[in-house]
Amino acid sequence: MAKDVGKPLFSTLSEPHRNAPNDPDIPDGVTGSFSVATFLATWSGSVMDSTYSVVGLAVLLMATPLAGSCVTDCPAEPCQYTFQINFAEQGNWEPGTWDFVLEESGTRVGSCTIELPEPESSSSTSCSGQLELNETSDGNGVASVETFYDFTAGETSVDDSFSRTITLSVRRDGERVTESTLEPTFERKNLNGPDCPPACWQATVQYKF
Repeated sequence: MAKDVGKPLFSTLSEPHRNAPNDPDIPDGVTGSFSVATFLATWSGSVMDSTYSVVGLAVLLMATPLAGSCVTDCPAEPCQYTFQINFAEQGNWEPGTWDFVLEESGTRVGSCTIELPEPESSSSTSCSGQLELNETSDGNGVASVETFYDFTAGETSVDDSFSRTITLSVRRDGERVTESTLEPTFERKNLNGPDCPPACWQATVQYKF
C-alpha cells in the first residue's frame, strides 16, 4: 500500500482556493490562486521599494549640512596674525637710507631698511625678524610696514579683542625721524565664516609723522 506523504508545499501554494465563508474581502464563490512566483514578485517589490527609500534617505542626509557646521562653499583661507601700519602721508620720504624698527615691550619684533628712491634695476629693501615693508607704487616712499608676529604669545586663552604696546622707530641716514608708542586693538577674525576655524587676531593703524 502506498503511503500518503502529503502534498508538496509549492503544489499547495499553487492550488486554487475558495474564499473562506463570511470573508468580507472576497465575494462569495470567487476563486483565486497564489503561486510561488506571485509571492516572490510581491516580496521583491517590497525590497526594492525599501531599497529606494534607504538610498533616498542617505542622499538627503548627505546633501543637508549639519547645524553649526562650516559653509561648504567657503574657501579654506589661512588666517594669519597681522599688524599693519599704513603711512598716511607720502610726501615725507626724502632721499636716503630709511630704517624701521618694531618692538613690543622692549622685545624686537623685526626691522627693515630701504634706500629711497628705490633703484629701478634692483630692490634695495632688506628685512630681518618678523617685519615686512611695502613700498609705494612709484618706488619713492614706503606705503606700510607689516608683521605676522603672534602678539597672543604667552596667553592661555584669547577670545575677545585685546591691546598691545608697540613701539615704532624710524630713522633716515642714521638720524631719528620719529619714535612712537602705539596701542593697537587686535580684533578676532574668522575668514572662513563665523563658525569656521581657524581664528586669528589682526590690527591696522594709520600713522602720520
